[in-house]
Amino acid sequence: MTADAKVSVLLTTSRYEELLSASGSAKVLLDTVGTLIARHPRHAPASAVCAQNLAYVIYTSGSTGRPRA
Repeated sequence: MTADAKVSVLLTTSRYEELLSASGSAKVLLDTVGTLIARHPRHAPASAVCAQNLAYVIYTSGSTGRPRA
């Protein structure tokens, strides 16, 4: 699924790194960058996301094993 979506960066943890090794995405292992993350402000950054620009995505392959175009 990550290859089909052309994911360039994947947020995960060390526990799942091996399972996701074939994704081809750069991985940020959240459990190993804790001290770096802790240096950033704890408040949420400003965002323009609102109900008018949200997306709902369903990824299904049906019975073929490949996603529908």
